Amino acid sequence: MDITIRRFRMGDIPALVSLQVAVEEVDHLGLVITEDDLCRVYTMPALQPEENSFVAQASDGQIGGAAWVMVNQGDGETVFALNGHVHPAWRRQGIGRRLLDATITRARERLGEAIGRRAWLQSEEVHDEDAGRVALFERSSFHVARWAVDMRRELPGIGKVAPLIPIVQPVPGIQLRKWRVGVDDEAVGWMLDEAFRDHWGYTTIHIKDWLRHVRAGFVSTEHSVLAWDVAGDQIVGACVNVCDERMFKRRGRRELYGVDLAVSREYRKRGVATVLLTWTLHRADHLGMQSVGLDADADNTTGTVRLYTRLGFEIMGKMRIYRRELTATGWSPTVRCDTNHEQIPGSRL
Repeated sequence: MDITIRRFRMGDIPALVSLQVAVEEVDHLGLVITEDDLCRVYTMPALQPEENSFVAQASDGQIGGAAWVMVNQGDGETVFALNGHVHPAWRRQGIGRRLLDATITRARERLGEAIGRRAWLQSEEVHDEDAGRVALFERSSFHVARWAVDMRRELPGIGKVAPLIPIVQPVPGIQLRKWRVGVDDEAVGWMLDEAFRDHWGYTTIHIKDWLRHVRAGFVSTEHSVLAWDVAGDQIVGACVNVCDERMFKRRGRRELYGVDLAVSREYRKRGVATVLLTWTLHRADHLGMQSVGLDADADNTTGTVRLYTRLGFEIMGKMRIYRRELTATGWSPTVRCDTNHEQIPGSRL
């Protein structure tokens, strides 16, 4: 097959919808698969897709792969986040490697935007069973920098979850409140940005992109909950959840999925995270969900995996985050990330 790797054009959106539908049927990644949703993704100010996105196109015009690189700034380091997909029928032909090479080249061109001490190329989370993607990154001299765990809490049926979880006392001075759409959106984004600053791999949340994400329906605000400091009149925690058909398809069941659980640093170790997650369990039970799912970083400073285990969550699988240090002249020959498989860290939950 004669394949050309070229820059993305907005006119590619319909073809990319077909690509993502095919990928989703096989991989169940929870991809957006409508033109409107994909247009929202490709118009994110932080992405600048016509400069930073690529497609794999055959001589007959069909598009069988896509990839992009986005710059995220953290504390003392810059992360060039890489993402991409190849149509199942086009795999094992080296297309994924060519798309990866295109994003790496583009990242090197943007190295001048890096701030802080170091710049990294970083993959999305890669499931252990995704042998093709594991091989792609490892053959490209990436190394496992972090591990994530996929966790699940089964629910036995409507109204039956309460006796199975610990009795949770209210936190003095803290109220749980529903998310007021259009009122709390920006404040939640700023709280998440502050709360994750001491987590591994922190990168700044772009508020404009966050607001687009919320308003496009990529989080289920009606099934999320906020922790409110009554005296300070401010949001100090949130459990941001997704509960929709796209997520059900991705997870293979009717599952409420926790995207972000965060508590402001000065309010930690007071039980705020426990009451937020307990509310989420009861919400899922009320909705008739089969389970609550999330992914977690076992090495983060807040000990979240212990919290989840105490509330009945079990580890269902492991995921890898790959990194490689980026330099102006090419790869750093001396830096290796931790590849100790006894560690099982992951995302921001």
